[in-house]
Amino acid sequence: MVAKRYATLPSQVLELGNSIDVKCAILSLQYENYLNKKVNDNSEGHTQTEHTTDELQAMMDAVKGN
Repeated sequence: MVAKRYATLPSQVLELGNSIDVKCAILSLQYENYLNKKVNDNSEGHTQTEHTTDELQAMMDAVKGN
């Protein structure tokens, strides 16, 4: 989180930071949680997502233009 990185209180980041600082803080927390979950979930390195296989396939088709 931005507060952790720059050794400030989270309330200071919210008060003095701009929207990019807050978005970076949220993104870094989500990434840190993702890494922790990846390590803790299982030893195979597979991370469970909230998406179904059909939703993931639809996302891939949308990117490919199918």
